[in-house]
Amino acid sequence: MGIKELIAKLEKATGPDRELDLEIYLALFPDSDLAGVVNNHPRDDTRSRQEGYSWYVDGQAVIYKLIDGGRCVANGGYPLPEYTKLIDVARTLIPSRHGWFIEDTTLMFLSQVYRLIDIDLPAKRFDGESDHAAIALCIAALKAREDRP
Repeated sequence: MGIKELIAKLEKATGPDRELDLEIYLALFPDSDLAGVVNNHPRDDTRSRQEGYSWYVDGQAVIYKLIDGGRCVANGGYPLPEYTKLIDVARTLIPSRHGWFIEDTTLMFLSQVYRLIDIDLPAKRFDGESDHAAIALCIAALKAREDRP
């Protein structure tokens, strides 16, 4: 999924969402071990006893497992950052040499990520808004990432 599509999903989000957290992670780290698990093995949200490797999102992590002979013979997990829930985690999306702030208005949270004055690039501002502060910051930060040369 591209950053533009991810931003559009975040703009429609009604609250923190682990599926969006996973999509953000996969967009930023397409060559990660977690991406390899998600892209190469089936999802199993029912936690069935289907044979072979599968994965599912569970709380703080993406869990992968191997069922062999009807038994879970191996499992493990990858921590999944809570981008859409925690401001401190959403801040990790902000590109280097950028500042940020969040304003709590009476209707929603407004966030701005702005490029700091740099000799090579002009200053620029990226806006995000949501009913949730972390999501507003995710939107603005991803817009800034998308604009990087």
